[in-house]
Amino acid sequence: MMYRHLLVAVISCMILGGSAAAAQTQPDSTKPAATTAEPTGKTTPELMDQFNFWAVGLQGGLATGSGLSVRTTMMNRFAFEATGFVWSTGNIWWNLGLEAQYLLDQAFDHRFYALGGVGYYFHANDLKDNTLSAPFRIGVGIGYEWFFSPKACLAAEVPITFFPNDGGKMTILPLPQLQLMFYFR
Repeated sequence: MMYRHLLVAVISCMILGGSAAAAQTQPDSTKPAATTAEPTGKTTPELMDQFNFWAVGLQGGLATGSGLSVRTTMMNRFAFEATGFVWSTGNIWWNLGLEAQYLLDQAFDHRFYALGGVGYYFHANDLKDNTLSAPFRIGVGIGYEWFFSPKACLAAEVPITFFPNDGGKMTILPLPQLQLMFYFR
């Protein structure tokens, strides 16, 4: 029961944080005003404080999901991501993850950010009950994105991952996650 309350609290914080981030419309007077034309010769990280971006790619990890990822990165330093995967060959495997990011540093070729998120993992034989003893995960940590081209990046994240078990025990592990993302506007 305690884990359900924790899940509700984490998801509520992510939703409220996203709402507050989206509601910030007052421009920052220290930054140039956003324009509709994208300046040439600048990389995606250099433009992230002037434009909102979307990204799609692949992620592998045990905290906030593995599989296909979709991310929105906003001008106000926040980003939100959903990741999921389904596989079935007699046995079914699927997972779904949600992640929120807060930008700590960026330059022309990288982003450094704090992250928090949740994931749910499922494995069953013949669509029966979940065979995983700790399917729900919570991750809090840091991430680093390195842009190897103006729109593509590799990312490594190290969330401290909490695995609540049904027996009331909790396993805590620092588990890395890897990503390949492609940004667009």
